[in-house]
Amino acid sequence: MRKNFNLFVIIITFFCLISIISATEKISVEAGSFEEISFEIKNDNPIGLRYTIYSFGWHPWILFSYSQVFLQPGENREVKVFLIPNKFVENGVHKITLIAESGVDRITKELEITVSGEIEKSGEVEKLKVNKFLFDRKKINLVVESEEELNLEILIYKDGTLLNKIEEKISEGENEITKFFDLEVGNYLATVNFYKDRELSYSANKSYFVEGVIEDKNIVERKEEWDYLFISGARIVFENEGEKKEKKTYSVYVDKLADSFFDSKNFKEKIDEGDRYNYLWEFVLLPNQKYTIIYSYNYSALLILSLAVIFFSFLFYLSSKKEIKVKKFFTNKVHGIKEKKEIRICLEVINKSKQELNSITVEDFVQPLFKLEKKFQGVKPNKIVKIGSEEKLVWEIPKLRSRETRIFTYKIIPKIGLSEKYSFSLARVKYKKDQMRRVLFSNSLTTVGD
Repeated sequence: MRKNFNLFVIIITFFCLISIISATEKISVEAGSFEEISFEIKNDNPIGLRYTIYSFGWHPWILFSYSQVFLQPGENREVKVFLIPNKFVENGVHKITLIAESGVDRITKELEITVSGEIEKSGEVEKLKVNKFLFDRKKINLVVESEEELNLEILIYKDGTLLNKIEEKISEGENEITKFFDLEVGNYLATVNFYKDRELSYSANKSYFVEGVIEDKNIVERKEEWDYLFISGARIVFENEGEKKEKKTYSVYVDKLADSFFDSKNFKEKIDEGDRYNYLWEFVLLPNQKYTIIYSYNYSALLILSLAVIFFSFLFYLSSKKEIKVKKFFTNKVHGIKEKKEIRICLEVINKSKQELNSITVEDFVQPLFKLEKKFQGVKPNKIVKIGSEEKLVWEIPKLRSRETRIFTYKIIPKIGLSEKYSFSLARVKYKKDQMRRVLFSNSLTTVGD
């Protein structure tokens, strides 16, 4: 039973291979000559579809009579395919796949093209690389890398007649060439030729078909604008009031300085035009069909940033405007931290404002390295609080007049000596003004190491 099944699989595979091979069209063409074949496309779907026609891979010597076709359900179309191998096409067998692709299905045709014959080659092709060749209704865009300076010639043909000729200089390195235009209905062919000292070094072609759609004849535009303090914009509704489908293009020009604040969706392209961007929409409307474009300028982020700058500037002003000055210093000569050698510290609190301040608290800290002498000369702390291994000295000043100064002193004795540089903790003052609680710190007090 298993042997019979394997035999069946082999037979099926054999017939599949025969069908694939037989489906491949074999063509022979001489280099420098011209060959025409047909690519039949049929829409077997219940809806009308637009098919884009191309070959898989980079084959500039393969051209199509149509790059796009629209087929109704059951309709078929024969697209002419032109094979024009030039001196840059290698001799031998080229396996090519022709593709007609819609949003629903994909139709393919396999070709096996044998190119033979010799054309004198200049050898310049190795010095030029075409990274991008885009050609559509609105523009042609080329990105090429060259090892030397070349002359570029761009020829645009419409239905076999030369429509436009453009000449450019190609410098060493990477070059990008973009040319804008607006093509009308018809079959177009773009040819790019690269010359070195008037000798052709490289050539490539691209075709494009512009379908016959009435352009903006019966489309009615209704625009609603709004402009608030920091937000503005518009809503544009387009309606086709005619009896045939029509095509519409619409542009919004935005200065580059305002582009960060511009917002919109579904635009086809954003074109750099120097000091501004061109946001471009392109759409087709059936009879009675509508299309809506909405765009806006939102400067609220700029408002928030401005408010934040104002707020932090105000905080900085409050912090820099010190009504009270706290100064911390030694009252005896201190040269490093020496074991059991007394250190006397003084805190000077000055009311620098022109008004009386109330409910002031002065705090300083004694690190575990020192022992606090509990005998005070002058005003004693209101309380001494143990915080972990530190001690906090707290003086309370009920009232401090304008320009009045208060002095607080205390003694500490090092438990061990230190040879390196040592920094004491900062003293701080807490007080209340204009219903706001404020905190200020003293200067840094440091000893020099031995």
